[in-house]
Amino acid sequence: DHFVAYGYAEAEWLRRWLGDEDKVSFVPFGVDTEKWRPAEMPHERIDVLSIGSDSMRDFRLLVDYAKDHPTASVCVVTGPECVAVMGKVPPNIQVKVRVPVEQVKDLIAQSKTVVLPVRENTYSGATTTLLQCMAMGKAVAVSRVGAISEGYGLVDGVNMRWMRPDSIDSLTEAVGDLLGDPGARRRLGEMARQHVVRDLNMKCYVDRLE
Repeated sequence: DHFVAYGYAEAEWLRRWLGDEDKVSFVPFGVDTEKWRPAEMPHERIDVLSIGSDSMRDFRLLVDYAKDHPTASVCVVTGPECVAVMGKVPPNIQVKVRVPVEQVKDLIAQSKTVVLPVRENTYSGATTTLLQCMAMGKAVAVSRVGAISEGYGLVDGVNMRWMRPDSIDSLTEAVGDLLGDPGARRRLGEMARQHVVRDLNMKCYVDRLE
């Protein structure tokens, strides 16, 4: 009877395909901001953390970044399918597979910045991971893909950083800016937390869906 999409571009595509705008609603996803909250005493020992196992993740960009920046510590939490296509990784990348959620939270707390490279698509912008990390007060750089380019209130340099999809230059610039300015990184994380708590929490999601 009615379609709900979490991806902004997917909702637009469905409206065109069905020829009925009233049959489709875009509802931004939300996360539990009490479960995903800043650590009390974070020990930031990981320069760059990336999380996710769907087929749209573009971890090859992180491999290229790590090769060009051998002193940067990079951690990738993913599934075996993504590991299979990453190829040989340099020694400064640590790859973790099938990590329990509590350990994932610990890794987020230990990271200076979270980087989520995603290939262009309509339905996935690393959305759940993005919002969880923002809720934990982390500065996050994510690819500006159709799924999240609009509708989530994401503002470059205010509550997160955009990266161009499939661009190592854009990723390198975003990571360099975040790692090079701890004060700006902290402020970005604080604004990220405020935005998710206010507009993208689980109650907001349920109310909109209802």
